[in-house]
Amino acid sequence: MRPRFDGERLSYGLRQNLSKVFRAVAAGLDDTELPVRVHAALTLTEMVSSHDSVKAAVSPQVGKVIQGLVRIHYTCWRENLSSRRPAEAFR
Repeated sequence: MRPRFDGERLSYGLRQNLSKVFRAVAAGLDDTELPVRVHAALTLTEMVSSHDSVKAAVSPQVGKVIQGLVRIHYTCWRENLSSRRPAEAFR
């Protein structure tokens, strides 16, 4: 069954489907590509706020998840800063 959008949240139908999506998103946090990690972090944030079972699954690992999110944020900031010309970096 494909996820359905019903207003503010996705409905996965079966708990196993939500579990599969959660595991795939969690694996995305460790991907080598920055865009994949960013999208995984955004998706995980939405899943935690929308599904109590995901919140319960993430709770024991919240320290690791937050460290990962901070690492992603720092990497984005560093890449953004390094992509600018020196004069633009401090405007």
